[in-house]
Amino acid sequence: MDVWDSAVRMASALGVVLAVILGLLALLRSRVGRRFLVQERSSLVRVVGSGAIAPRKQVVLVAVGGEVLIVGTTPTDMVSLGRITDPAQVSALLEKAAERPVPLGLFGAASAGHEDKHVN
Repeated sequence: MDVWDSAVRMASALGVVLAVILGLLALLRSRVGRRFLVQERSSLVRVVGSGAIAPRKQVVLVAVGGEVLIVGTTPTDMVSLGRITDPAQVSALLEKAAERPVPLGLFGAASAGHEDKHVN
C-alpha cells in the first residue's frame, strides 16, 4: 500500500503544478499577450494579404507609405516583385483588407502558414 500512496501523492502534486502553470499561462496571455497579438490599424507597415504559391513560398502584399509593395518570401529570403502606386487601387486593396483581418503570429508578424482563399 505504501507504493500506491506515493503514486497518488506524486500524481496529485503533478496535477497541482500543471494547474498552476496553466493558470499562469492563461493570466499571462490575457494580460500581456494581447499587446503582442493585436494588430494596430495605424501601423506604418501593414500586411494587406498573402497567398502561398508553393510549399514555403508566398506572395505578400505590404502597405507602406501610400503604396502597396508586392513581395515574394521564402523561409530565408524576401524579393521585391513590384509595387502598386495607383491611389484608387491602393485604397481598394486597403478597404478589402480591412474587411478581413490578417492572423498574426506570436509577436505581431503575419503568421507563416496564412493563405488567402478568396478568388475574384
